[in-house]
Amino acid sequence: MPATEGDAFSYIDIAIMKVDPEKIMPVEVAGNSDFEKVATLQSVCIVGFPGPPYERTGIVDGVDWEWVDQHLFGQAYGFKRVAPGVVHRSSGTIGGDEIGWVFGHDATTLGGNSGSGVFAWHDGGGAFGLHFAGNSLDTNCAHGFSSPLARTLLRALGILCEGRAGPRGNEVDEA
Repeated sequence: MPATEGDAFSYIDIAIMKVDPEKIMPVEVAGNSDFEKVATLQSVCIVGFPGPPYERTGIVDGVDWEWVDQHLFGQAYGFKRVAPGVVHRSSGTIGGDEIGWVFGHDATTLGGNSGSGVFAWHDGGGAFGLHFAGNSLDTNCAHGFSSPLARTLLRALGILCEGRAGPRGNEVDEA
């Protein structure tokens, strides 16, 4: 859903589907999260469906892709995985992010993880971002839900994003 014209930092790639509310519990979305604003190093996780890496053998740009393929992923792709990590770069600190809604995390992701939710799993919080890109030796990037633009886009799609999830999962109502 384009917010402005430009590179991947300027728009959010999101898909919404309607489901029978009688049969599924909604995902809690933290509309204002301390996780993405400060590099808290709090435990988070990405939940998604990674595909195989582009390289599966040899060392490329400092990454031993054969080890990643065989040992980390067991050469099995295309099914749901949970990737733990931490937020290590706060929103607005990543070059090229003129809107100030991109934060960095170190959870292991591959192609196919784009659009995966970023959750404050250890601390009891809900989803507070969407993974969309990464650089193996630098950072993975996610759009945070707490920016005014993200909140406007989510509300336009019918997603409630009220309250604030803190680093310990404490929910605070927004005034």
